[in-house]
Amino acid sequence: MSEPDHVADDPGAPSPSARGRWLVVARVAFLLAAVGFGWLWLRDDWDDVVAAVASVGPASWARALIEVLLGLLLTGFVWTLGLRRFGHDVPKGAALSVFFVGQLGKYIPGSVWSLGAQAQMATRYGVPPRTTVVAGLVFLGWNVVTAVLVTALGALRGLVDLPVPGWLLIVAAMAALACLTPRVVNAAGSWAAGEGRRLVLGGGDCILVTVALMATWLLYGMALYAVSPGLSNSEYYYPDDYGPGAAMVAFTAAYAVGVLVVLAPAGLGAREAILTLLLTPFLGVAGAAAAALLTRVVHTVADFSMAGAAWVLGRGSARPTPPE
Repeated sequence: MSEPDHVADDPGAPSPSARGRWLVVARVAFLLAAVGFGWLWLRDDWDDVVAAVASVGPASWARALIEVLLGLLLTGFVWTLGLRRFGHDVPKGAALSVFFVGQLGKYIPGSVWSLGAQAQMATRYGVPPRTTVVAGLVFLGWNVVTAVLVTALGALRGLVDLPVPGWLLIVAAMAALACLTPRVVNAAGSWAAGEGRRLVLGGGDCILVTVALMATWLLYGMALYAVSPGLSNSEYYYPDDYGPGAAMVAFTAAYAVGVLVVLAPAGLGAREAILTLLLTPFLGVAGAAAAALLTRVVHTVADFSMAGAAWVLGRGSARPTPPE
């Protein structure tokens, strides 16, 4: 008797229909948890959120939201590129659905929910869970490394004041560039994937990823700049030495620190603290805190909006037959 027949005859094995029902329950629970934790965070600071939104105005809010959505779209294509270079050509709509819906897991305390959700969702398209997890880790590595590169180069140019010696910033920038080369990325990804699966990225791929993520950080910096209030004599202003470049560097520094705080949902708390610290010389404590808070709101709204749009798009994507 073949192994599939044996499994099917095993009275202790769950039936396909039962497994499907449990998966539906798990997906609904995942989404409810993500929405619930996101709402709890906003509820705790709701008065501050309202005050921050009112201090910036709807035009700046809309501009920031569009910029963050564009940045998120770039990150989605970067993730799908990594998955394709592992040999899994998932339809673009389906891949973006897996990525953006799975990304909502970052709002649940812990560091594995996004990876786990993406791994489970991608199995519908024949992608082994381990490969999806490793693709997610490679994606995270790309984000952290490019964030470190932007932070180091920006601090060396004096865009922000970091309490770090110049030689260490140079070392960090050189190490980040080394980690973006095909040899390093392919070796790390292939080793993590195991079982003969290989990550095959060319030089053009790594350049494309670096450019896309640099553009993403710039868009996020522009969004942060758009929602950065300063108040002087009842007129909103931005200091002459504060612009999108400084905002971008402050954001990348906060992102890199937030990744290290694995138990906080989406780096909650750590990122706001670093942003407030780095923006205070430009905006004052109150303005910096408001900018950090409203930036979190913009990214939260964008994350859930993009996940909803990607889910609708993914529903129309064809499902390839899983490999035997």
